[in-house]
Amino acid sequence: MERIEKVKAKERQEMGVSLNSDEGGRTDEIVAKKIGIGGKDTYRKEKYIVDNANEEILNAWDKGDISTNKAYISLMEEKKALEKENQTLKNQPPKVIEKVPNDYYTYKRQVEEKQSQIDDLIKEKSLLVKKAELNDKNAKRYEELTSQIKTLSQQKDNMSRQMHSATELSGLVVEVKHYFDGKFAPIKYSKAIQEASEDEIVKRNLKDILDTFQNWIDEMNKYIKKDNEIEIIDVEVM
Repeated sequence: MERIEKVKAKERQEMGVSLNSDEGGRTDEIVAKKIGIGGKDTYRKEKYIVDNANEEILNAWDKGDISTNKAYISLMEEKKALEKENQTLKNQPPKVIEKVPNDYYTYKRQVEEKQSQIDDLIKEKSLLVKKAELNDKNAKRYEELTSQIKTLSQQKDNMSRQMHSATELSGLVVEVKHYFDGKFAPIKYSKAIQEASEDEIVKRNLKDILDTFQNWIDEMNKYIKKDNEIEIIDVEVM
């Protein structure tokens, strides 16, 4: 109805009809009058509630437990709080990350897409729940939405874990490189290495170190396929 009235208002404007004339009028005032909810202010508040309220507020509003004005004020206060929190986050200095893998941004985008889909489904589900009695068609859709929300939530959680793992491994790469550069790099220039060919104990100790590294590398290579993809295998959690 609002879209129709906007088209009519545009036509009146092109014809030179004044907004305050008998033939004119604001779109929101006209729609409010036709659907019987008072003036433009009440129409604007009720429209905002329908578009933004969660299931709890909608149910309380429908039952008359809270007034239109109270529901609207509650939503506006919530909006202001979120805007303030968002501004606070924007003003915080950015966190310095030494290295972030490319997969992190892929997972982040996918998580945001899943959350957007979840929000859309929850909103559609809330509108169905508002009805006093669900007919067979709506009841079936209600079940489908519940199932889809559960599936998408699981997918989002999996992607969040993958994003965390990618970041964690990236930090480990830096830590291992730093350890080798700082701790092990000087060893190859040490007197012990230079004399390794003459001392069996030195050679045995050096071999033990290399075997330890090689065993760990062989174990980790089990996770890597030939095409350098990560292969999921059963492992024991320590």
